[in-house]
Amino acid sequence: GYNEYCMAVYSKFVEQCGARAVPIHFYLTDEELEAYLERLNGVIIPGGITKLIDENNQTTDFCRKIQITLKKCKELYDRGINLPIWGVCLGLQGIAVAEAPYYEVLGINNFDAVDIRINLNIKTDFDETRVHKHLPEAIRKAIQTENICYDSHHDGVRPEFFTKYEALKDYRIVATSADRKGVECAAIIEHKKYPIYAVQYHPEKVAFLWKDTNN
Repeated sequence: GYNEYCMAVYSKFVEQCGARAVPIHFYLTDEELEAYLERLNGVIIPGGITKLIDENNQTTDFCRKIQITLKKCKELYDRGINLPIWGVCLGLQGIAVAEAPYYEVLGINNFDAVDIRINLNIKTDFDETRVHKHLPEAIRKAIQTENICYDSHHDGVRPEFFTKYEALKDYRIVATSADRKGVECAAIIEHKKYPIYAVQYHPEKVAFLWKDTNN
């Protein structure tokens, strides 16, 4: 009976850092969304099952809102104001499709990665990144060897699209991961200039979602 929903783990993920979680409602007008973004300190684009591409191969209103958010982030940064964007799962996919709005960018039902523990394959030296360079050495090693990253997705973005489309060339792939069949997808990305970051796996679920039937 609801027309919008966000798991509590994303609020907790924000709150553990001492921030206040503010919902950005799906039904906001473009003008209201821009007004929100002027007053916030950052944005999380959460995971979920909202469509990014419709049956006519056009971006949905949700994806268009992501486009507005990314544009505002870049405009503010150029004015000296930092509005970091953090995408998770669908959020990573949404950023990619918003930047390169082509149906093929989003691999729909192409990944066997629902409820799976994975390792990350590092593609960029962490010390060359903005966010992940702060990871302790023990964590750097663990996420590559101990299957502690949690994936739960059947859509994703193949790494080759970040070299195929001009807009996506502005992003670096920090890490990839493989599903049960060995099919590879982008696991960590970050914009080369702007404070836009995304992960395909779920650090917030590992921290806060306690469910003994999950992997």
